[in-house]
Amino acid sequence: MIEQQEFGPLLAEGKTKLLYAYPDDDNLAYMVSKDQITAGDGERRNELAGKSRWSTITTANVFRLLNEEGIATHFVKQINATNLLVKRCKMLPIEQVQRRIATGSYLKRHPDVSEGTTAHCHRFLFEAASRCKRRHALRSGAGRDVSQGRCAP
Repeated sequence: MIEQQEFGPLLAEGKTKLLYAYPDDDNLAYMVSKDQITAGDGERRNELAGKSRWSTITTANVFRLLNEEGIATHFVKQINATNLLVKRCKMLPIEQVQRRIATGSYLKRHPDVSEGTTAHCHRFLFEAASRCKRRHALRSGAGRDVSQGRCAP
């Protein structure tokens, strides 16, 4: 993996990622993970050393698997521990949240679930929500337990 690369101008910044132009190709960009964790739709933020590395590894692995199965993504390759090379594209305003412990906004939408309820090792609490970029407000969402196969021993 490449350890140092030259970034073009900053294109966008989100709660946990930075997006920089790729200097040699207008169709590509660098996605750089931050050591930032957020809650409450970004209202609460904390620094967590090493989080960017694990986020990048997880993201790269998920997109690699999708690409291997013929599902097109923006992923090109992992550059180093915190940076991905991606195709520039228009973002879909969809957020997907996966948890093993019921907490935060999930509880507001599911008052029948108690704080700290854990999903079994092969199940996740899953929510998909559409977000309006202008207001950044939750438009719709549905929560449900979704079986995700077996967990590691």
